[in-house]
Amino acid sequence: MRLPDDYPDLLVDELAPYGFEFDSVATDEDGETAVLFTADPDSFVRAHRGLGIEHSYPGAWPPDALRLWVCFDSHGDPIRVDFDGDYQVRILWSMFSLTAQAVAYFDIFYLFSFYTGFGLTGNVGYFKMEFDGDGLLSSDDPFYIVFRPDGQVGTLLFESTNTYQPYYVIPTYLVGLEINLWVLKVTGETMVNLYNRKDVNATVGVRFQF
Repeated sequence: MRLPDDYPDLLVDELAPYGFEFDSVATDEDGETAVLFTADPDSFVRAHRGLGIEHSYPGAWPPDALRLWVCFDSHGDPIRVDFDGDYQVRILWSMFSLTAQAVAYFDIFYLFSFYTGFGLTGNVGYFKMEFDGDGLLSSDDPFYIVFRPDGQVGTLLFESTNTYQPYYVIPTYLVGLEINLWVLKVTGETMVNLYNRKDVNATVGVRFQF
């Protein structure tokens, strides 16, 4: 495929901060295109010491240049890259809530108790999700293997942390019905979050009252 005229320039802008410079564009007889970028090995290692590329590089170090191929098939889609690695997810949370409610009851023949009212919930805490992993990137695409017979693209190391906090104050509206069977009370209740009017929960319970 023929890349848009400004596409290599866009790639240059994205890769320049990592020390890669544009080298060439190659197209094979099937219409698949690859854009080649190169970087000086020693300069790249000094700028990105944490990657340890000099230890994971499959050939003799240092090579004459580090080569990065950005490949596209005849449909203009990036060539598939597979990730083989280990990763883990950690979920941490701590929450403290205090709720106050003002509720009115309406008894019907003693058997039924209908109630409705408003509440106010105060929340303090956090919910945190952490992702991290590392592994190898490889491709079995025939066009890529021409340039790299072992199919290895590189290594990937990623870390991500996302922290969420609850709304400090949430107003709520609730409505419920209680069935009184002597000392046995059967209750059904639903409550809606008035802050966003989307979070709705429903509960069913049984209690004994002597």
